Amino acid sequence: MSKSLGILLRNLRKTQGINQKELSRGICSLSTLSRFESGEREPSKIVFDALISKLGKNSNKWEIILSENDKLLIRCRNYIDYLIKCEKWLQLEETIKDYGKLIKTDNNLNEQYICFINAIIYKKNKDYKKAIKECITGLELTGLKINLEKFKINVVISENELKLICLLYEILLEENLINTLDIYNYWKEIVNYIDEKCTDDEYKLNFYIISFYNIAYILYLNNKYDESLLYINKGIEYIIKNKSIYYLKKFLLLVVDLNDYISYELFDISKNIQYKDIGVILETIEQWSLKNFDEKEIYIRPYNSVYSINEVIRNTRNYNNKTQEELMISKDMKSFIGNQYNISNIENCKQTPNKKSSKNFLQALDIGNEEENYRLPVIERDFMLQELVWKIDFNITHNYNEAIILLDLLKNKIDNNNIYNKQYIEKCELFIKDEVTPLTYEKYKNEIFRILSITIKDVNKLKNEEWKRFFTKEELRLLLNIGGAYHKGGNYKEALIWYKKLEKYFKEFYPLSGTIVYKTLLYSLSQVYGLSEKYEESIKKSKDCLILSLINNEAYIFYKALYNIGWCYGKMMLENNNYKKECHKILNQSNYFAKFYNDKKLQSNIDEKIKIWHLS
Repeated sequence: MSKSLGILLRNLRKTQGINQKELSRGICSLSTLSRFESGEREPSKIVFDALISKLGKNSNKWEIILSENDKLLIRCRNYIDYLIKCEKWLQLEETIKDYGKLIKTDNNLNEQYICFINAIIYKKNKDYKKAIKECITGLELTGLKINLEKFKINVVISENELKLICLLYEILLEENLINTLDIYNYWKEIVNYIDEKCTDDEYKLNFYIISFYNIAYILYLNNKYDESLLYINKGIEYIIKNKSIYYLKKFLLLVVDLNDYISYELFDISKNIQYKDIGVILETIEQWSLKNFDEKEIYIRPYNSVYSINEVIRNTRNYNNKTQEELMISKDMKSFIGNQYNISNIENCKQTPNKKSSKNFLQALDIGNEEENYRLPVIERDFMLQELVWKIDFNITHNYNEAIILLDLLKNKIDNNNIYNKQYIEKCELFIKDEVTPLTYEKYKNEIFRILSITIKDVNKLKNEEWKRFFTKEELRLLLNIGGAYHKGGNYKEALIWYKKLEKYFKEFYPLSGTIVYKTLLYSLSQVYGLSEKYEESIKKSKDCLILSLINNEAYIFYKALYNIGWCYGKMMLENNNYKKECHKILNQSNYFAKFYNDKKLQSNIDEKIKIWHLS
């Protein structure tokens, strides 16, 4: 395993005052954890998720190269999450059985996950007794015992344990077995735990929202309307701030119910939209919910990138035009690193290479610097610096002045000689510079190629060939922005060529290579198709963006994709007036969301289109 990850885990644990016994509970043995922290062993993705979430961090921020079996488990979990959101319960029951057949290691953690899904199914079927039993059994699998009458969290818990606890108290509330005010105190305990132990803002997000909703709902049921309002405002504030759509429908329905008792002006939401607008937002959520789309499995992927070492070796060998025989020999030509039989088995996913073999193969394929199986944007062992990176990424598109301040802070704290750190800094500086004073598209494109060359030796090869080799998330962002350079320069033909090459990379070579870049790619494609007057293709890509947004509970691309659909109908309306009604309806839907999330730039664009197309 990478030394930097092991040290990062150890430093986080010690900083938080957590001993190895507490961290390893229900996950692995003490000796195994010691080997993880020293870099002697590599955790599976399931084990890594449990460890890092016990330390209050979000595992989705890593891009990970793992075994093919681990990749299949992650893919299956993503599909299960998709089925829950689509409310495809029969398929869910069959898929969780298939998941059980994939389990080879980390049985208690995987069995705990199965308990969680079974509890969701039982809850849906209103079989509360079995649902409660599954939750308790799941928690006991990792050594966590819950007292339903005197609930207290006295240890650090993993994300799956926290999910099970939240589900358990939702079930108890729905079944009405325990006094609702007691359950209110239990949810307060959950919030206190999140405040104290979950130090990653993204990790906190959904748990805060679900907790605030349940507290607000319980207070409403007990006629404590003023207190309920307080938690509704907290929850909606969190939703708007983080551009989330998680539990948005539930919160808005609770606002409607509570409005009979409290003036709407007291809701924080009233600053953005009027009470009558809530109905339109609720109708929009229902119209564009996942269950109303045809199945789109190709868009189900982790938020960040997951690769198997098998596909990285296979695809990169093909990209470099090397035979299996050539791959057998080390880069320095002094030794054999495998035989053709082994390499064939690896490429056909019948065998997983060990850490040493993986390193040798990657070096022979000229991606020898990718030794970190668990990668973060900058190669540093201080987690605070990684969190600084994510704040920079967010603020580049939302508040570039703040991004400038944070980037200067980061530059003074990291090793600027490391090529990946250097690439990240120069990428951010370019993006900020272009935000402040837009560059010509030719200069912008040339700068991106220069920054790519910091980590990619054969950068000119990218211009002519399809991309099969492994790219880091930052390299993918840069490749995406080359298409963006053509896009903003009005060369839509070249932009489409570039974007389609990247889309092929995501679809055909690395199908789990991350939502974080893929969603931007699909949105960019939808825009270029529209600007190329290919409106039907643009609408299709916009709907794909909606699917991805709904799967990940993200609002930002959701309402922008809605705008793009309305814009396309507007352009089609100029040729055929039959599209006028649909254009007006969808632009209004996008406008209400833009108001709700306080996106003034999009509001202005919509107001302009409504005016010039005489839609008001």
